[in-house]
Amino acid sequence: MNRWMLTVCAALAFGLLAACSGSGGSSFNPDEVEVTLVTEPSPAASGAPAELRMQLSGVPPEMRTYVDFEVRAGETPDLIRAENEGGGLFTGTYRFPAPGSYDVYLHLYIEDLHLIKKRQVQVQ
Repeated sequence: MNRWMLTVCAALAFGLLAACSGSGGSSFNPDEVEVTLVTEPSPAASGAPAELRMQLSGVPPEMRTYVDFEVRAGETPDLIRAENEGGGLFTGTYRFPAPGSYDVYLHLYIEDLHLIKKRQVQVQ
């Protein structure tokens, strides 16, 4: 009976390890994640709504992905939840308060991973 219990325990352990290994066969390397950020209109105009458009590549399409735009325009950063438009395109709308150069931090949530990319936006 001890041998039978050992076999059952080994089979269960192997099954658990196999179930927890990887993301369904998709190969994903966080170092290969690339983003581009543009505004529409380009350049953005201060005081008017501007669409932030981020194109994401290097992530398999079946992976659950969310994006937040963090705009640093003053003492408190503004966080905008991006809409997933499909094909790696994420969009959000923001009204820049004044002309200048703004840092925009792109928070990428890919499955259980959180990556941050920084880009600059010029506003007239």
